[in-house]
Amino acid sequence: MGRQVESSIRAAMKGKDAAQVNQAVRQARMHGFPDSVVNRANWIILDKSQVRWLKIALLHERLCSLALSDDEDAAVDEWATSLREFAADFFAVQAANELIGKKYFAGEDVLLKDTSEDLDQQVRIVRNTVDTHDKVATENGLPELAIDSEKFRVEVNARALEKAQVIIALAKSKMLEDFGECEAADAVLQTLVLPNCLTQVTSRN
Repeated sequence: MGRQVESSIRAAMKGKDAAQVNQAVRQARMHGFPDSVVNRANWIILDKSQVRWLKIALLHERLCSLALSDDEDAAVDEWATSLREFAADFFAVQAANELIGKKYFAGEDVLLKDTSEDLDQQVRIVRNTVDTHDKVATENGLPELAIDSEKFRVEVNARALEKAQVIIALAKSKMLEDFGECEAADAVLQTLVLPNCLTQVTSRN
């Protein structure tokens, strides 16, 4: 579609100054960018939805079997660690979409109705699980074990920023590819791949 738009613009402006034509093409790209962002955000959310449902089900299944563990305390600690890790990554998905909405859509939700409803349902379940865990920890005199702490929220925000950057980069890459600029599209993707590779190398060292 991007190439068709560009071809139409160049055909309509045939004979015009090249700089003027290129400016018109750039403007067309910018008009198409928000649509690309919406498409990428919804695709990423829906693509991982089933995995998130399976993880939610697994967490609750493990919760129900904690009393049967040989070392219940250790099992509870392990379960809580898994819940914290999943919740941090999960809430970051929600926050990433909010960041994108604020930056590009005047605060409007970027998710389509079905995607938003599915994510909201998952959010309610995970939020209720975290709140219940924290309430039990506090009532047992162990508030330091609560998941939803300031440190946790900082971590969620950091992950949200990373996820938002990924969505934006994928949207930019797709837009450039649609306009036939494959090298530029690949260059955008490299900004995602290289930092991840460096992080993995650093963590191994």
